[in-house]
Amino acid sequence: MNTRINFLKNCSKTLGWIVLIVPCFVLLGWQIDSIVMKQLVIGTAPMNPITAILFILSAVSILFSSPSSRIFRVSIIGLILLVSFYQIIQFRLGLPFRIDEFLFGTFFSDSINPMAPSTAIGFALLSLSILLSYSKRTALIQHTLVLVVLTTAVFLTTGYILYVPEFHSSIYLFPAFQTCILFLLLTLAILLSQPEEGIIKFLIGDWEGSRIGRLLIPVTIAVPFLITQFRLFAEHSGWVSTEFGSASVLLSFIIILTVFLFTTISSLNIRDKAQSDFIIKINNLNAELKEGNDHQLASNEELLASNEEIKAANEELSAMNEQLALAAEAIRMRDQVIIDQKEEALKRSQQHLEIIFSNTKEEILLMDTEGRLVLFNNSLERFILKATGHKPRIGMYVWDMTAPSRREVSKKLFREALAGHAVTSEATLPTPDGEVIHLLKYEPVFVEGNVTYVTLISIDITEQRKQEAALKQSENNLKAIFDNTLDSFALLSPDSKIVAFNSAYFNNIFKTYGKEIKIGESLMNFIPPERRPTFMNFLEKVKAGERVEYHQEVSTFGAWFKVSIIPVHSKSGEFTGYCISASDETAIHKAQLELRHKEERFRGLVEHSKDIFLIIIGQTTTYVSSNINEVLGYDPQEFTQYELEDLVHADDLPIRWNELGAPGNHQMFEYRIRNKNGNWQWMEGFCVNLSDVESIGGLVFTSRDVTDRKIAEDKLRKQFEELEKTNYELDHFVYSVSHDLRAPLSSILGLINVAEMEKSEELPFLGMIKGRVNHLDGFIKDILDYSRNARTELESEIIDFSQLFEETKDNLKLVSGFERLTIKFNLNDQILFYSDSTRLGIILNNLVSNAIKFQNYLRPDPTISITITANEHKAEIIATDNGIGIGPEHMSKIFDMFYRATDKSKGSGLGLYIVKETVAKLHGTIKAKSKPGEFTTFEIVIPNS
Repeated sequence: MNTRINFLKNCSKTLGWIVLIVPCFVLLGWQIDSIVMKQLVIGTAPMNPITAILFILSAVSILFSSPSSRIFRVSIIGLILLVSFYQIIQFRLGLPFRIDEFLFGTFFSDSINPMAPSTAIGFALLSLSILLSYSKRTALIQHTLVLVVLTTAVFLTTGYILYVPEFHSSIYLFPAFQTCILFLLLTLAILLSQPEEGIIKFLIGDWEGSRIGRLLIPVTIAVPFLITQFRLFAEHSGWVSTEFGSASVLLSFIIILTVFLFTTISSLNIRDKAQSDFIIKINNLNAELKEGNDHQLASNEELLASNEEIKAANEELSAMNEQLALAAEAIRMRDQVIIDQKEEALKRSQQHLEIIFSNTKEEILLMDTEGRLVLFNNSLERFILKATGHKPRIGMYVWDMTAPSRREVSKKLFREALAGHAVTSEATLPTPDGEVIHLLKYEPVFVEGNVTYVTLISIDITEQRKQEAALKQSENNLKAIFDNTLDSFALLSPDSKIVAFNSAYFNNIFKTYGKEIKIGESLMNFIPPERRPTFMNFLEKVKAGERVEYHQEVSTFGAWFKVSIIPVHSKSGEFTGYCISASDETAIHKAQLELRHKEERFRGLVEHSKDIFLIIIGQTTTYVSSNINEVLGYDPQEFTQYELEDLVHADDLPIRWNELGAPGNHQMFEYRIRNKNGNWQWMEGFCVNLSDVESIGGLVFTSRDVTDRKIAEDKLRKQFEELEKTNYELDHFVYSVSHDLRAPLSSILGLINVAEMEKSEELPFLGMIKGRVNHLDGFIKDILDYSRNARTELESEIIDFSQLFEETKDNLKLVSGFERLTIKFNLNDQILFYSDSTRLGIILNNLVSNAIKFQNYLRPDPTISITITANEHKAEIIATDNGIGIGPEHMSKIFDMFYRATDKSKGSGLGLYIVKETVAKLHGTIKAKSKPGEFTTFEIVIPNS
């Protein structure tokens, strides 16, 4: 049954998705004006868009029916009800306002068919049914509303399929064919969404009626429809008359009802037969039960007679029991005396055993065959309490008082003892004082050949194991030292046989003689014959009590050894052998050789260098390199007689010895020193305190002759001072001349303007004069800008780019061609920007001036666009114009002084040079790119100071 429910719910979701997708297809048809998509079925009326939207909302309310989306679902149902009721009221009262034309009239080119009132009623009923689905008590009402809409949809669909003219001609009263189909699918989706409620639950059960319903309902719908369709097709085709067709339909209905009747009769007969068989079976069981009761009654009567006989026998037996009781009492009293005597003896034995058991140091316990404690001594109780913090108790399992990590091991040992085996094991157990090691002995206890108990004796062997471990560690340490020391050791017996040796001795002997030594072999077998007498002499001296040491070179692998031979005596003083040790001094020998070589190389380097090397201890010069004679003319021995301050120029004193107080400190010096001829020489010195170096113990002072360099530096400094003075005077001259020239030029321009105002025809060259004067004035301005940029310091202030731009336009508005140029200005400065406003004004002035001068007069819209973006780090200025552009052959030279990239240039050739120098003064960068005849772009980056 659950399978049918899940299947029907999946069918409900599938129908819901179909109802959701098809209206979307219709709305798309309205959007793209496709009659096929709006009608879906050719020849029918297009579906109203509001109808399509209501179908979509209804499908959504079915598909999203989880408890979490209840508010969303109720909102959708409310919207459907609101629209449906308005459509019904609008149709009934003839209201002029239509929702579909208000929402979609401007989007769809075709006129929209109104929603049929039956469609609105259908949506209202279905919305109410969905709303009622939240209560199981209203399931019958819900399904009744759905069945009303389903019946109407089936009726209308049948009418469309059978070409009933009333349906096709009354599209304003009845819904379109595709609307009926979607109503069919929507009602089925609602009915199948809750198959365990309402009328659907009568069809999904396992009863006979449910099975008949599932079988006959599809047949009762499909067969009449097919027969009616065939009748109409036959009548339209002229195969049969109308009367014959009606008779055929009547006959088909009679057949269907007859089949339905016989199917129902057959099902009822099957049910009645099954019920009759069940009654017969019950009657048979009742007869068998009655027969069994009669048999039980006869048995009870026989049992009653037997009870009477047993009662008489019991009375006789009771008399005999009284006699036996008297005899048993006599026997009991005798046995009690014997038992009391044995119990007294046993009690004394138990007391003795208890004393021994309780006071033994070993932990002892007795376990039953299930591992539960039967008996334990005080030692075990104290140990378990100390180790776990809990007292053991009779009846607990032995592994419950064991550490979790050892419980499985404890169970395994117990099972082996229970199998009859004595088991011994060591265990490391944690305690608050640290880990202890116990020896555990499991012993089975046999009674009549069977194991009835298991004893466990636990002995603390911690100290024993510690002593063993310490002894073993000591042996291992000695062996590790003996085997891993770099020195070679061998022990010889008095007759020179090898008793013991370490790995170093073995390796050295093998590398020296190519043989492997073995214990018990004579060492003389490994000594060359020519050296044996000497070695035997050494052994004789050692046996006499001396200690022999000598050095030996092993040429086979280039090694040096220091060999020592000492005597070995027993505790009683008896001579027992020789101990030979050999220390590898190869590294020391090589280091001594390397030290000599380094000393020779260093001495050669010092004595042939141009630098002088001194070692000063206190105020005394203890070492002077021999090349001092070549540099200063002094003999090294002679120079040590002087103190360094006596030879240094008075203006270069005192030497800052105090800064060299701590080892490792160093200092650079430049000083003048008097040479042997009495002349002063400039020296550059470096002094480092190496008093912590044992072989030096003072200051190391190196000096070199820099007299020629100092002369060259003095000459260069004088030239720089003269050049700086010349540049200052030239700059001052240019600035003064520029100011002095601008005054008469301004007067000339004023006179020309007055003359032009008189409009005299006798002054044809005034325009030419004015142009040349303006050109000269612009040149002087460029010189002033250059001079001002070069001689003034940077002044950081808050920059108002908008004000600078307006000032630039005011400065250039009288320049010829300014009126044709469109200037666009974009500013993005979200933060305060600091820089030199005068220099930024020079940059903007030159960029706009160039755009005016080099605009393309063939263009109707000459334009320059200036975009400034400022942030906390920098400002980016991008200026782009659509003027005549710059050829690629000129791009590398446009920032040169007096360079003109075109013959059409009327400027001085200083503009971009001044811009470059100004940007450099602001620590910025500038780049340019251009395409002749199309554009020129300058990108300038200025840091935020």
